Amino acid sequence: MSKSALFRCMGGPRALLALGLTGICLSWTGPSLAEIYRWVDDNGRVHFGDRPKNPDTAASATPIDIQQAYQPVERTAQDVETYRQEQERVFNYQTERAARERAEKAEQAAAARAQLDEICARYADDVRKFSSLTPDADGRLVRYYIEENGKSVSEERQRKLVAELREEMARAGCR
Repeated sequence: MSKSALFRCMGGPRALLALGLTGICLSWTGPSLAEIYRWVDDNGRVHFGDRPKNPDTAASATPIDIQQAYQPVERTAQDVETYRQEQERVFNYQTERAARERAEKAEQAAAARAQLDEICARYADDVRKFSSLTPDADGRLVRYYIEENGKSVSEERQRKLVAELREEMARAGCR
């Protein structure tokens, strides 16, 4: 029988891989099957290991059985109910906190929107003021704006001011 036929007969590469992994896993379980020792050093500290730290402490080291050493905590029905209530309290607190944070964010967003609306309204008033037509003494509609200092603004300057205001409105996010 050739090597490739033997290889196929054994199950191919997957079977060989599984066999190899099983061998590795079994080789790692060796130390866990060994005895575990517990000893107390000169300072009173408790140590655990698969063998005593030095021969002097070997006499005071005692092997322990891990299966017997671990005992799960027995909980009463009252303990379980207390735990459930605590978990419910934490859940409710986190839910309320998240709701408060969402409300605060919504409030902040509304305040920011109101502030932006106020800024946009001022820009719109200024644009209206500079671009509106007003009647002159003869009743003709003209673009004529007088500044607070009493000086008039030319129609060309008014157009520039309106264009600048509209750019500022766009930068501020006004519609």
